[in-house]
Amino acid sequence: MTSAGSHRVREGEFVALIAFITALNAIAIDVMLPAMGAVRESFGLAPDATEVSLIVTVFLAGLGFGQYIFGPITDAFGRKPVLYGGVVLYLAGAAGTIMAPTLPAMIVFRFLWGLGAGGPRVVSRAIVRDRYHGDEMARVLAVVSGVFMIAPAVAPTIGQAMLSFGSWRYPFLFSAMFAAAVGLWSIRLKETLPGDRRISFSVRNTISSTREVLRHRKTTGMTLAMMFGFSAFIPYLGSSQLIYEEIYGRADQFAYWFGLAAVFMAAASIGSSRLIRRIGSDRVLNGTLWVYAIVAVVFAATTVASGGHPSFASFYTLTTLLVITIIISRAILTSAAMEDVGHVAGTASAMIGTVTLVGGSVLGSAVAAIVSTSVTPFALGFLAFGLLMIGSVVWARQAA
Repeated sequence: MTSAGSHRVREGEFVALIAFITALNAIAIDVMLPAMGAVRESFGLAPDATEVSLIVTVFLAGLGFGQYIFGPITDAFGRKPVLYGGVVLYLAGAAGTIMAPTLPAMIVFRFLWGLGAGGPRVVSRAIVRDRYHGDEMARVLAVVSGVFMIAPAVAPTIGQAMLSFGSWRYPFLFSAMFAAAVGLWSIRLKETLPGDRRISFSVRNTISSTREVLRHRKTTGMTLAMMFGFSAFIPYLGSSQLIYEEIYGRADQFAYWFGLAAVFMAAASIGSSRLIRRIGSDRVLNGTLWVYAIVAVVFAATTVASGGHPSFASFYTLTTLLVITIIISRAILTSAAMEDVGHVAGTASAMIGTVTLVGGSVLGSAVAAIVSTSVTPFALGFLAFGLLMIGSVVWARQAA
């Protein structure tokens, strides 16, 4: 259901804009990945120096922290001020990163960059909740997710193209230009949180809103499910290139296969929105989780039986199917998590984002760290986190 009079843009443009706002995070990370080697060289580091990975790590830390800060603020002052404020901070962090004379200075500005990215991320979910709920919210989020998946598919290519101009700073500059364009586009959005629904900003009210979110078993359970799903997704992001290179000897094919998988994910997510409208989000989620469970068991059994080296065709097909189910379920889980807490949507969005990002990154990274010459940890991680995701949904649905 849509809130009457709550917007000035049609749904198609709204979905595209929310997807682009959400993509600010992916652009800030994926566009600069091809520049990692150039950054090492620029700061006089060894070709295999790991310090540069902090460029990604501190951004994610800032993103997680920023979401929790911006959540209560957007419930107090509205969606658009926080959106604009986050974009400005995002641009300030990007500018500092581009001009940083040393790697430590760059790390500081990347944290600031991530902090700013937390504002648009929180606001994007809150605005969708302000305008929709139930199956309609799940449907819209599925389309947003599908459009969003285009970013990781094309961002590394854009980064490589920008790098060809001669400096690692150009991919970072593209991220800043993208954010500025999204900020200008956002002017077309109308404020979705009227004054009479705002909560005055104070430590006491922030604690009260947080408790309000946490006391809803459905919200907590669905958030945990998203966290475990993200935990399974992290090794896919962090270890796929290593697996392609060390186990399958296909390093030169990685970008092609990875991008193709992202296209499949986008198509499946957009397709699921139609299915949600036809049969409802609960039934789509049930079917998606069943598919995940079956595929995860097959993947684990196949991997163990092959001594940790399943055929590339099996590896690619099964992992792509698993990630597709995670992407589809995430939209529905987000909608379900926010269904009962629309009156504190900003705080709820912050809690969901922070728990999912921080918890998922810690758990997923633990698996990614032990993936080297065998696919077995990768496959067992998908199975274990998948079972925890399904268990969290079952527990959440037992709420009165």
